[in-house]
Amino acid sequence: MVKEFLTFTISADEVAQAKSWYREQLEVSNNLKAFELAMQPKQCLEKVPYFEQEQRLKALKTITANDILQYRQETIDNAALQAIVFGNLIQKQGIDIVKSIAHLLNNKGKNWWRGDIVVDKQHKVNFQHQANSTDNALAEIFISTGYDRYSGFVLSNILANILHPWFFEQLRTQKQLGYAVFAFTTSLGEQWGLGFLLQSNNKTPAYLNTRYQNFYQLAFKKLNAMPKKEFEQYKKALLTEMEQPPQTFYEEIDRFLPDFARNNFAFDSRKKLIKVLKTVTQQDLLTFYNNAILQQTGLAFVSQIIAKEVNKEGYAQLKDWITYPTASELQKILPIEVDAK
Repeated sequence: MVKEFLTFTISADEVAQAKSWYREQLEVSNNLKAFELAMQPKQCLEKVPYFEQEQRLKALKTITANDILQYRQETIDNAALQAIVFGNLIQKQGIDIVKSIAHLLNNKGKNWWRGDIVVDKQHKVNFQHQANSTDNALAEIFISTGYDRYSGFVLSNILANILHPWFFEQLRTQKQLGYAVFAFTTSLGEQWGLGFLLQSNNKTPAYLNTRYQNFYQLAFKKLNAMPKKEFEQYKKALLTEMEQPPQTFYEEIDRFLPDFARNNFAFDSRKKLIKVLKTVTQQDLLTFYNNAILQQTGLAFVSQIIAKEVNKEGYAQLKDWITYPTASELQKILPIEVDAK
């Protein structure tokens, strides 16, 4: 496979076909379901650096077969080879394979580059988009400051396990506001938080936002009133899940890949997460929820999708929030931490 990558050629017709396929994929991404469109700004923000569709389409027009071959050579020359070997190989076999690939590539790079967005202060950001469908959607995401990735992961995962059935019960079962209803854990770079997402064919983001605010207050009261025994059950369930041995080959690989991507070759993140989980308290949970969602000490991220027949009054009017035209504009003001571990 490596030899084929080093020697393949490409014709002008193949470039034209590839360009056509790329344009089709962009068009598909513009016509997703409303709840998927609501998550797009967050997904774009995570790609560092992010280039908008207009920029990519402009660049696409002038790319030639020679440009692709030149890019391949520059990638080979300047990239860093890092490998992780899994399977029924003894250590020497794995080392010999990697050495042979290194000899073929003759890379000059030393390390992988990794850049993560950092939420270092309060940001209240809003995105608005009109869909081509008849559905509305609202995504609200909260990333708190003051937590490392271990405590943030643990607290957000416990909360998501608690909040999802409550959110579904209140907004889907009782209020029947939509049919795609989620409360979930989410991250931005190395920081973790919570997200809430709903798609509706008859309620606009303006209305949904009021129901979200009501839910946040009620959920905080329920969290405060939760018996300690119930909290410990949620904690134990996550601990059991994390301590369970991998059941498949691919699950085992997945245990190593996040650390590998961070250049953390101690591969000790899971061990550290379990250590934090064992010591986390119910008050830690309440403080995290209050900081992230009620006080909004970090990133408060809203993405509103209105249906094609809905006018702009369907958007929630958020006082003191900044509406950004694109994810790349927001990305420009956020710090980037390089090679975070």
